[in-house]
Amino acid sequence: MSKEFVTAPADITKLVTSIMSADDTAAGGRSTYLRSLVAVVQQTLGGKPVLRVTGRPKRPEIEAAVEAFEAANTTFYTAVLEAVPASLDAQARQSKTSFARSSAATLRRAIKAGWNPLGEACTAVSKARLAAFAKENYSTRAPSPGAVERRVMRYTGRIADLVSGLPPEEASRVLGMVLADLGVPERDAPVALRNVSVTRRPERTAPH
Repeated sequence: MSKEFVTAPADITKLVTSIMSADDTAAGGRSTYLRSLVAVVQQTLGGKPVLRVTGRPKRPEIEAAVEAFEAANTTFYTAVLEAVPASLDAQARQSKTSFARSSAATLRRAIKAGWNPLGEACTAVSKARLAAFAKENYSTRAPSPGAVERRVMRYTGRIADLVSGLPPEEASRVLGMVLADLGVPERDAPVALRNVSVTRRPERTAPH
């Protein structure tokens, strides 16, 4: 039987059997990848992967679950990229790694829709069930003021880290630009936001 093509019906049967076997192996690998991603999220949130749900499972805040997922996904996807042969071009690399991005997108959407990572054994999780949950529960409604405030304050901390290497005058100028771009005069800005500086403590002078 030629490696490039076959013509005999018996060889076609062998070829299709080989393809189906490879497809089953690949599908099993994709499912294991997703379940492993869920297991690490569970480990981050609850201390260990959930193998069996007993009683009333803990329900973490959605934002905490998303944060745990993003950390796990970053680690996993780095490992995925390391497994891709360096000889492949960009298009081939994208194709080889698409399963990981698809799994991550499905899990991310389910968590944001309210799926509790600690409420299901990681061995029972499937992409189809997560997708169905997200489709039924995902909402585009505006987040609550409290959720927005928590997210903004995280970004505020990151901004402070970014300007921490600047001289105080330059840090003050950059932060003043942030307030201006947001359309908030400094005199009207909340005290906590006005006080963000290199040290995140002393109140800064007005930008010029």
